[in-house]
Amino acid sequence: MVLIVIEHLEEKVGPWILYEYNNAAKIIGVENLLVTNLCQDITSAAESLGEPLFFKWTCKSVSELYSPDKLIVLDPLAPSGLEPGDSSNKSAAVIGGILGDHPPRGRTKTLLTSRLKGALVRNLGDKQLTIDGASIVAHMVLNAGRSLESIKFVDGISLRRKMGLFEHEIVLPYRYPVLDDSGKPIVSEKLLRYLERGIDYDEHKLI
Repeated sequence: MVLIVIEHLEEKVGPWILYEYNNAAKIIGVENLLVTNLCQDITSAAESLGEPLFFKWTCKSVSELYSPDKLIVLDPLAPSGLEPGDSSNKSAAVIGGILGDHPPRGRTKTLLTSRLKGALVRNLGDKQLTIDGASIVAHMVLNAGRSLESIKFVDGISLRRKMGLFEHEIVLPYRYPVLDDSGKPIVSEKLLRYLERGIDYDEHKLI
């Protein structure tokens, strides 16, 4: 099995990213996921949310745990897509723990790929996935032998949020995997409820 590693690259840890890390661990299995480079005291943030932590983490960077030649780096700017055969002789696939910008700014290449010279670099398609979505897709390809072409996706989801007498739309312009025949994209339900409440109070939850 290839371990799915999320290298945490945000300066702070807030509810949004914790919900994504938790969702990834719940779906692919706690034993198949490790969050690295996470040195903040995230226990206090989780307690403030009333959200148990389902994922394993370490303060060490992935570069301290593995030789680059044993790694696959999942970078949206890579020229080639991930294939099941890429798992051969590899120990871990690394995803950047970055909350995505729209349009993307190529931060994975700057903050992660450039540091892991000698790693195999692959993409997960031509659209930006969420952190949990990328973790799930990488696990499906590398550990379940699925091709990227065989995985169904939904591009973009939207929510309606009411503020007093007004209602506005929140658009999440990312690609989401679909794992069954329902057509329902994989996304953290807790994250959706959080967004529907509004993220104005997010600054109070950051560490």
